[in-house]
Order: sequence, then structure tokens, then C-alpha cells
Amino acid sequence: MNIKTTLKTSVAAAALFALAAPVVSSPADAGAWNGGNKNKVVMSGRIHRGLLYADDGQSDGLFNTGGGTTSTRLRWIATGQVNESVSVKGLIEMDTPKSANQSGASLGTAGAGTNRSIAGASAWGIRHMDIKFSHKTMGAFSIGQGNTASNGRSEVNFLGTGNVAINGTNFGDGFDFVNSTTKASSGVSIGDIFTNMDGLSRNDRIRYDLPSISGLNLAVSYVDGGNVDMGAGYSAKFGSVSVQAAAQYNNTAATTTTDQSQWSASAAIKHDSGLNLALLYGQTDTNAVGVDATVWAATVGYNAKLNSMGQTGLSAGYQSNTDANSTKGTDGTVWTVAAQQNIDAIGSALWIAYKNFDYDTSGSTNFDDISVVYAGATVNF
Repeated sequence: MNIKTTLKTSVAAAALFALAAPVVSSPADAGAWNGGNKNKVVMSGRIHRGLLYADDGQSDGLFNTGGGTTSTRLRWIATGQVNESVSVKGLIEMDTPKSANQSGASLGTAGAGTNRSIAGASAWGIRHMDIKFSHKTMGAFSIGQGNTASNGRSEVNFLGTGNVAINGTNFGDGFDFVNSTTKASSGVSIGDIFTNMDGLSRNDRIRYDLPSISGLNLAVSYVDGGNVDMGAGYSAKFGSVSVQAAAQYNNTAATTTTDQSQWSASAAIKHDSGLNLALLYGQTDTNAVGVDATVWAATVGYNAKLNSMGQTGLSAGYQSNTDANSTKGTDGTVWTVAAQQNIDAIGSALWIAYKNFDYDTSGSTNFDDISVVYAGATVNF
């Protein structure tokens, strides 16, 4: 029996079962309580697990993993009112240790999957440790580790497949491309080539959000170490059409000698019927002569309530990265199809996605495509 055929069949069967069958779960209610004062405290989180199958053209393997476009995490939110104009919010959110992290999955370099491996994460990771003061008319001031002003601005969408596929984001970062002739690993991975050029993620920063005006929001932040960024967002509805847009600029010259600055913009439009479109463009100004890496992506989707369980999201997208890995003539493209079924009764979701990655250089060397299937469940509590 061909092991590759068996694995593909097994993953396909598991994915179809996941999309068809309800999840049996008894989620804990997100508990709210008062501490030693009048602040309200809420605890919540999520568990995110999946089966990841990959084929690099030379070998293939199946991995039982966590992580993806989201991760297993715990959070505590404390809220209080200083006076009628000023409120305060404290947020602690932790990434849990992972027994097997999808971004650490590797098919190895020896062929036939003999070097198959996957790395875990043995330590807790801090996502947010943040205090935010909000004023009714003067905006908000935040201090601590949290979202920088530029974070998430590349990822605006109405797709409904956010637990496994967002426009411009990918999974399977640890898989290396294989030389089509020599069958040896190139040493270049999916994560080296593909990025949505989003902002400075979460970091220790001081952030100020201006008051929102007619759906427009603006923010700036200063990141520990000297980097600075800014971001803008807009949302509105015109009749039966909803629109969202965002843009960001960040300058990292204070902490790196390779990239000077980066900017990106994304936009999405959705009709009340559920049809939607998400677009992305970004560019990095590097110190390499003649190299300005770019990304663009487009994803069409349909997001509607097709059954009694909850919203169903379907999406298909294309992404292109040029001058990737700060190397002139290094390009990558990826095709994605994804589906997500929300289960309102337990606040959770089932999901599956397929991606095909292509990698090219300016030389004569060719590389095999990498195909990845990721299917699983997210349970929120």
C-alpha cells in the first residue's frame, strides 16, 4: 500500500468528518467576578488543535499540532470606571506551552520523511500584559505589552475563515522547499519567503489612540528600543454593503540593520448576501541594494448562516511575495482554499484549509511545490 496515498486519504476523511459532525463539549462559562475592589474580572480563552499534512515533493508526513493563524491561550480582563469620563482596562493574555507547534513541523532533509520532526514550546508566552485608560472624548492611552499601532492592519477581512486562513497569512512555516533535480533541501522554508508584511505585532510600547470619528480611527506607538509606528482603520456600511480598510507604517531602523521601514494596507468589502472580497498590498524598504520586497494578496469569500450550527465561511485566495528573504529575484506564490463552520452553541469552530506553495529564484534551479492540508477544531471558553 502506498503510504502517501494512505495519508492523503486519512486526512481527507478526517476533514470531511470534522466538517460534518458536531463537537461534543461542555465548555466552562467565561466567569466574571469582583476582586478586592470594584473592578470586574473576566477569564476566558481557547483551545486550538489540528492535523497538519504536508508533501514537499520528496517526502510527506502527518502531524498532530497546535497553533496556526490562532493559538491555545488564556486571558484575564479587568475593567473599572474611574469616573463618568474615564475607564480603565487591564489585560493579561498568555500563550500556553505547545506539545507540538505547527510552525515547528519539518519533513527533514533525507527524503522519505526519515527526518520528520516537530518542535514544541515548553514555556508560557506573554501575548498581552497591558493597562489602557480610555476617555470619552480624548481617546485612549495604553502602556505595557500589547498591540502596537500597526498590528493587524494587513489582515482586514470578512472571510469567516479566521481560525485557519486569513488573507496573506500562512501556516507550515517550517517546511523547506526541495531542489527538483538533486532532491535535497534548499534550506529555504515557507516562513522565509511568505509574509503579509503586517506591523510590529505585540510588544512593550506606549500607544495613543485618537478618538474615533465617523468610523475612522488613528493610533501611534513608541516601542521599547526606539522603533515607532502608526496605524489607521476605517469601517462603514452603505446600504447592503459593508466596508473595512486599514493601513500601517513602521520604522525599525533603531533595532535592525537590514530593514529600514515597512508599510501595508488592506481592505475588505462584503454584501449582505455573504459574498466578500479581501485585498492586501505591502512593501519593505531594505538596506539591500535594489531590493524592496513586496506582497500582494486577494481572497474571495462567502460567509453566511447555511445551517443551524452557525456561520459558515468559505474562501479562496492567492498571494505573491517578490524579492522575498531580502534577495533580488526570489519570488513565492501560494493558492489557498479554506472552510470554517462555527458552532454557536459552544462558541467554537471546525475548520480546514489547503495551501499550495511555489518558490522561484532568478537562477536555473527549480524547486518542488509544497502542498499542505490543515484541519481541526477551536474550542472557546
